[in-house]
Amino acid sequence: MTETLTRPRSATLAGTAGLVFVATVIVQNVIRGGGPASDAPTSEVIDHFADATGIEGLLVALFALGGLALAVFLGGLWARLDEVPEARSWTRTGIVGAIGLYALFSGVVACEVALVVAADRSEATSTVPTLWILHNTTFAALSLALGIGLLGLSQAAVKAKLIPSVFATIGIVGAACSALGTALAPASADATPAAMLPALVGFLAWLAFVVTAGVRLRRA
Repeated sequence: MTETLTRPRSATLAGTAGLVFVATVIVQNVIRGGGPASDAPTSEVIDHFADATGIEGLLVALFALGGLALAVFLGGLWARLDEVPEARSWTRTGIVGAIGLYALFSGVVACEVALVVAADRSEATSTVPTLWILHNTTFAALSLALGIGLLGLSQAAVKAKLIPSVFATIGIVGAACSALGTALAPASADATPAAMLPALVGFLAWLAFVVTAGVRLRRA
């Protein structure tokens, strides 16, 4: 009886956490939308981050909340998918991608914090350009990890009948676009609009997956 009650509650918590994660990601992207372009001159980058202490504090807080929410979502999703033997290998593939996503996006956030600190120092003109390039290239590289996470978890969730079968295709297309986004990292880091499009498609597919899986887990 206890197990019967606990599992639905755990699934509801995991589903809610997935929706919280998506909300934090959307808010972070809206805030970051006001930042400098990848190819912005060093002076513009320095001016932006010199005045961004408060904004960066909010972004770091949202990152921490979103990271915690994603961990709870992934834990609940993993437990649900592991009930289906055919889904287990795909689930593990997805978890590998999620771990990579954590590592690389943590690097992006660390670069932003370093930029805030460096922008107020006398050597800003020499340190900020390197940090900014590292920030942009890391952001481009994490698209591959996102794609691996999307591919594995979407295929597993479809096999477990947790989400609609159309996500088998969405997962494959989104993963391919994410991988292409990383392959085009040199161009996207240089602010070439067309090079950023594949990664954007993969990112939107990832959010659609998390929202759909989160809602289905809540209904479990």
